[in-house]
This record gives sequence, C-alpha cells and structure tokens, in this order.
Amino acid sequence: MSEANEHAPGPHGHPGTHDETRGRVGMWLFICTEILLFGGLFLLYSAYRFKHPADFHQASSDLNRFDGTLNTIVLTTRKVRPKRMVAAR
Repeated sequence: MSEANEHAPGPHGHPGTHDETRGRVGMWLFICTEILLFGGLFLLYSAYRFKHPADFHQASSDLNRFDGTLNTIVLTTRKVRPKRMVAAR
C-alpha cells in the first residue's frame, strides 16, 4: 500500500487506518460482550444444576433420544446446504 493511499480519506472522510482500528475495537467489544453474556448464562445454569440436581436428572430422563437425534441432524444439514449452494456458484 502506498503512503498516499494509506492517508487517503475512507468512505466517511476518515483516513483508512482509523476505520481498521475502529473495526478491530468494535469486533473485540462484540466478542467481550458475548463472553460476558454466555459466561453469565453458563454460570447461572451451573448454579441451578448444582442447587437442584434431582430436578435436572428427572428432566433429562424425560427427553426423547430419537427426537433429539433427528433435531440435531436437521440443524446440521440446514447449515451444510447453503454452503454447498454458495460453493456451486
């Protein structure tokens, strides 16, 4: 990249290097908020599972393995099909 292009205004009138920095900061901010959100959810799940083990054991015995397997197969194949369609272009 030449020095002239490096300091050229970006799409919003800012130099290109600032846009890259903002993008990186924004991505790290997003990742950190996701870690906080899902970390809190897993912590809450663990606390309830530790506090009520009999209820979790009862609930797990009520699950249907066939339905769970079928659901997993459907969800995974739904993700593969769009990838194949894009690759076929």
